[in-house]
Amino acid sequence: MDNNKISRFEVKVGAGKKFAYGLGELAQNLANGAVTIFFLMFCTEVAGLNAGVIGTLLLLGRFWDMINDTWVGSWTDRTKSKYGRYRPWILWSCVPLAILTILLFWNHESMSVGAKTVYVYIMYFAWCLAYTCINIPHTTMVAALTQDGAERASIAGWKLAFTNVGMTFGGACTMPIVMRMSGGGADMTGGWLKTVSLFMVISVIFSLICFKVCTEVVEPKDDQDKMPILKGAALALKNKQFVIILIGAFLLAVINLGRATAQTYYFMYIVGDMGKMSLFAIVTGVAGALGAFTMPIWSNTLRSKGKAIAYSSFLGAVGLILMSIGDNTMGAVFWIGTFIAYYCFFTGLSASLAACPDCAEYALLETEIRQEGLYGAYWSFCNKAGIALGSASVGWMLAGTGYVANQAEQAPAVISGINAIFLIVPLILSIVVGIVMLFYKIDYDKYEEILQEQKARGLIKEEA
Repeated sequence: MDNNKISRFEVKVGAGKKFAYGLGELAQNLANGAVTIFFLMFCTEVAGLNAGVIGTLLLLGRFWDMINDTWVGSWTDRTKSKYGRYRPWILWSCVPLAILTILLFWNHESMSVGAKTVYVYIMYFAWCLAYTCINIPHTTMVAALTQDGAERASIAGWKLAFTNVGMTFGGACTMPIVMRMSGGGADMTGGWLKTVSLFMVISVIFSLICFKVCTEVVEPKDDQDKMPILKGAALALKNKQFVIILIGAFLLAVINLGRATAQTYYFMYIVGDMGKMSLFAIVTGVAGALGAFTMPIWSNTLRSKGKAIAYSSFLGAVGLILMSIGDNTMGAVFWIGTFIAYYCFFTGLSASLAACPDCAEYALLETEIRQEGLYGAYWSFCNKAGIALGSASVGWMLAGTGYVANQAEQAPAVISGINAIFLIVPLILSIVVGIVMLFYKIDYDKYEEILQEQKARGLIKEEA
């Protein structure tokens, strides 16, 4: 064996496999996008539930995720099958996720408000678990497809690009399809159920394609010890570089996806034109996909994923300033700022995902146990927690400022609250992300040193 060679783990991943991996992400976001963007609105406008109660549910669901993300991440690391550690979870979970997503958007009109609330809480907690069972393995699979750092960055870019495709499709097309499925009537219960059912059929098909194509390459050593879940979690959270990435992932999720719930109310009550929301979804989706795809250019040029996150966050703050300046007229300044902001923020979010397995490789030197699943679980949890906090804050703000569902004119406090969550808070957080990420130290040179030490200590499983 050539000691200067990392074997097959540094080979390039073909475009076909990256595309299939992206389809797996798109499949999840047909479900997650519907819940992130429209679930609060569905509950308040269609099911007649209290915005504050549902906002609390969205946050409680993420506390539940704190538990089940760790479970699933650890279980995937221990999984042994002919398909690998992560692929079988995609096969097992795609249908339950689809069914539970449909049930979330099924308005049981004969139920009382109290019974509906209990139903929604039960379905949402079950949905969170099903989403975790497919999202964690899919996220962690980046580390199993290759050990090449630049290729991992590219795959992460594909993942977040397809996130944008899913969110763009959901934001631009969901409401028109719901209206068409409702037959133009005021009662949209049937329209929601039919639309979400259609999306979920497509989701299952895309998940199965991802499962079929995305074969795993990087495997743990055959004699690797098993680490208890709590001990592994404690060690992961002692990894200072990983904690920095988690902070960045959490705040970027609040900025990028957590405020997606607010955009519905922003265009409904401030802009007064839901048609512009479809345009917004297209502009942000294209910008975000481009940011995710071109993220490797940032990280390769700067030779650091941490700097890519930091600098893109600072530039994203400039985009938000332009959005704030131009939001009264909805003119060119607003749309240019929108493109810059979402391009930069998805550059940063995809770079944080790409850095996650690098942190796991760094930890391998100390523990000599591969825990990509657990590391992916924590990244995913922080991403979902950011989304939940952003969504929950919208519900709490609406409940606390006197929001009245289906009322054309809202109180000034409601308008101010929507503006704050949509523009001001993300501006502050983007600057914070940029500052925090300047402390991340695993650049390209450091990562190469990590791989070389792994080889010297026999921690890389070579080909037979």
